[in-house]
Amino acid sequence: MRNFIKKHHKILIGAGILILVVMAYFIYTTSNKSQAATQYVVEAVNKQTLIISVSGTGQVSALNQIDLKSQTSGTVTSVSAQVGQNVKAGQVLATLDQKNALLSINQAKANLDSAQANYDKLVAGPASLDLQSSQNAVNSAQQSLVNAQRNLDNVIKQQQTAVNNALSNLLNAGITPIAGPTNISTQAPAITGTYNGTDQGSYYISLYSSGSGLSYSVTGLENQIGPTNTTMAQPLGTRGLYIQFSNMTSIKANDSWTILIPNKTASNYLSNYNAYQTALQNQPQAITSAQTQIDTAQSNLEQAQTALEQKKEPAASADLATAKSQVDSARAQLEAAQKNYSDNIITAPFDGQVAAVNAQKGDQIGASTLIVTLVTNQQIAEVSLNEIDAAKVKTGEKATMTFDAISDLTLTGKVIQVDVIGAVSQGVVSYGVKIGFDTQDERIKPGMSVSADIITDVKQDVLAVPSSAVKSQNSQSYIQILNSTTNLPLSAAAESQITSNIAPENQTVTVGVSNDTMTEITSGIKEGDIVVVQTVTSGTSATTSSNSSTGTQRSGSSGIRIPGLGGGF
Repeated sequence: MRNFIKKHHKILIGAGILILVVMAYFIYTTSNKSQAATQYVVEAVNKQTLIISVSGTGQVSALNQIDLKSQTSGTVTSVSAQVGQNVKAGQVLATLDQKNALLSINQAKANLDSAQANYDKLVAGPASLDLQSSQNAVNSAQQSLVNAQRNLDNVIKQQQTAVNNALSNLLNAGITPIAGPTNISTQAPAITGTYNGTDQGSYYISLYSSGSGLSYSVTGLENQIGPTNTTMAQPLGTRGLYIQFSNMTSIKANDSWTILIPNKTASNYLSNYNAYQTALQNQPQAITSAQTQIDTAQSNLEQAQTALEQKKEPAASADLATAKSQVDSARAQLEAAQKNYSDNIITAPFDGQVAAVNAQKGDQIGASTLIVTLVTNQQIAEVSLNEIDAAKVKTGEKATMTFDAISDLTLTGKVIQVDVIGAVSQGVVSYGVKIGFDTQDERIKPGMSVSADIITDVKQDVLAVPSSAVKSQNSQSYIQILNSTTNLPLSAAAESQITSNIAPENQTVTVGVSNDTMTEITSGIKEGDIVVVQTVTSGTSATTSSNSSTGTQRSGSSGIRIPGLGGGF
């Protein structure tokens, strides 16, 4: 019995030790796992300039023929190019009407001056004179709105009157009774008055015998009966016309006449019809124009009221940022207006000779109309773009070019021609683009391979994040934000790898344009937000790293072997 107890006592002790070892290992692994933390590669959101470009490849061409085409539609105001003429780069060859473009420049300059003045005043702070000036602007805008509303009422009345008068002239053109085919007498009743109805059709007048002599009946537009033996004109229906049968001795029963409303055989019918159609067309146009004036006046009033409210309070940082954004926007509009003005001037992109002139002063032309053909011996790049990229490219846009044969050479240039008709090869459509070099390099030879990046858009002061930070789910884009790190200095957050036990939050965003590395965010985040670019999970027991673009992960495990137990945990 004693040996039995000793034997089982040792077993119980061993079992207890085993339990303690297992518990210790469990506590160890749990504690070790709790020390494992997820690390995030983060960046702070900031405003930057985003350059958008498309790329193409091709060859260098030595002999070039360029078709110079208009970028806009309008009237040709001058053509100075002549066939056979030698011209220099930048020389003006033809111009289009620039009045509207110049007006846009002046308006854009005024808007920029206004935006700049508003920004400067916000920086300087409110002043009594500024407040009074803003109040006067509100009062003026309110009066302009009242005037615009009154003008709309007047325009509606005037246009309705014009339409009614034109319709009346049309319907009353050549009102006369037309004898029926069986009439024996050439006599006809006299029709007087002015037709004041709006219905079109005919009055049918027929005679019949009655107890007191001949009577007449009217059908068609209106119904009526009456005697013919009266010497007085009597109403023909209720729409302003009168009929009189006086001195009609040869008329007979069953004689009939037709009065056409309008009378399309009248000599003035066509002119009256055209005048009526013109009145109908002018009516909605005039009303729409008057309504646009109201909308503009309302918008101006709201802007004036907003400006007044802004001046009543000291300028906040957000207000200054808004005003600065308005200045930037106005400057961009001015640049766009100036470009549009330049598009009306056809200049030689390089030295060459005029081979053909296809326009003359006074011609009305549309966009992409051929104006002048130039030939030159200057080298250019001829690259090919797919149909999606080609649709983004316009003449005059800047480009950078590199060459396989000359690795250390990068040249700049601008697009001088984009093919209108694409080439189809194996079901793929491509368009040729010609790029003129800003400078010539003697190392470049005809036929060399060239790669070109054409800048199609430059967006300044936009919020942008690395494209790897943008994810999508259920057709919605989102970004992961570490709210727990909002107190992290921006300088430290930029391209930092931090540890956090708090998972980032998904923030739905709206994306704009993007290039190879960055994506514009138009809504959903603000400057200074800390976004996750990459997630890395690591620990003693497990290591996991993830890449936001590939989603690949790697993991490993470690075991602990307890001596004497023959196994690992």
